[in-house]
Amino acid sequence: MKENLHFELSVFMDVEFSMRVPENADYGYWLKLAERFLKLGQQIEIHCWNEEQEAMRGLEDLLQKQQESQYAVFSGEVTPELMHLLMKDYLNSDGGFKWFSIFLSSDETTISTFEHWATEFFVPDISKETELYIRKIMPAETNFHLYEDEF
Repeated sequence: MKENLHFELSVFMDVEFSMRVPENADYGYWLKLAERFLKLGQQIEIHCWNEEQEAMRGLEDLLQKQQESQYAVFSGEVTPELMHLLMKDYLNSDGGFKWFSIFLSSDETTISTFEHWATEFFVPDISKETELYIRKIMPAETNFHLYEDEF
């Protein structure tokens, strides 16, 4: 059986769902998660709401864009240039995380997901070592849910 880990922050600066910014606006955990998982993924998909024009800048040069009704989907290969963008230019002008959702995969298998502006995460088939690492780097107010998958 595989163990999966879903984890999410529970304390935010603004109580409105639309502004999911960590309470202390510290995204240090994002850098550690990105460093660990970006090198494992071959393919990436990034979702941005249509009004998030700032978030889309830079992605258009590195990934293919598909427009949906309310959001844009950027997809393609994980490249060094994209990794640099995701780790160095991840905050918008208001100090919040730029991208609504990021999905990493390899050989059509999900590696990890980073959703709701890097405040909710999922890692399928997680190793004990990776689980312990994540628990160590995440803020104290993070909620963790480890569960088994029969498939």
